[in-house]
Amino acid sequence: MQLVGDPEGIASLRAMHQKNKGFMRAILEDVRSTTDQTTTFRDEQGRKFKLTLDSKAGTLHIEPDAAVKPAG
Repeated sequence: MQLVGDPEGIASLRAMHQKNKGFMRAILEDVRSTTDQTTTFRDEQGRKFKLTLDSKAGTLHIEPDAAVKPAG
């Protein structure tokens, strides 16, 4: 599955996967279980990202979640 979209979000997701190999499996299960095939995650700095699955194209699209901004 190809990751596309925000470079910071992609880097954050990959870094979290390196620290916890089960994280990617859990987030994939989460995105597949929702009716709109989207989910969100926060990186270690508190930034929130939206993850959308396009199963036809075989991609995961990552974008910053504008609804929530990190505290600070």
